[in-house]
Amino acid sequence: MMDFFNCSPHPYLFFNKDKDTVTFVGFMVTKRGDLIDPASKKVIKSAIMSSQLYTGLVANRVNFNDDYRCWTPEIMREKISRVMGVDNEQGDPDNTYVLTVDNVIKILAIQMRFRYYDFVQSLVNFSNHLDHVFM
Repeated sequence: MMDFFNCSPHPYLFFNKDKDTVTFVGFMVTKRGDLIDPASKKVIKSAIMSSQLYTGLVANRVNFNDDYRCWTPEIMREKISRVMGVDNEQGDPDNTYVLTVDNVIKILAIQMRFRYYDFVQSLVNFSNHLDHVFM
């Protein structure tokens, strides 16, 4: 079971803090709209989007062919900074830490989980507020 998990593709889509852009990790999209595993070049899922949507997103600078396996530490820091909405101009905050793509994915997944938790808490607070208003 673990071998299957380790050998299967794990596509991620992270919403950047600017609320206008997204970061893709672990997949590519062809002009036909097929979701592709960059390592094996196999189709993960066919026709996930129309060619018109693909063309429109590419025109808006969405890069569907960014191979995460080739990211340099600088690119990885940029990806983390975009998702978290932090300034990356000072460079590497800790040059003793070895940043890997696996670490980047874990950091971004944790960030998304915190963001989701904050969103859910906001909904709960809003719901409680409505309960008080309408009672």
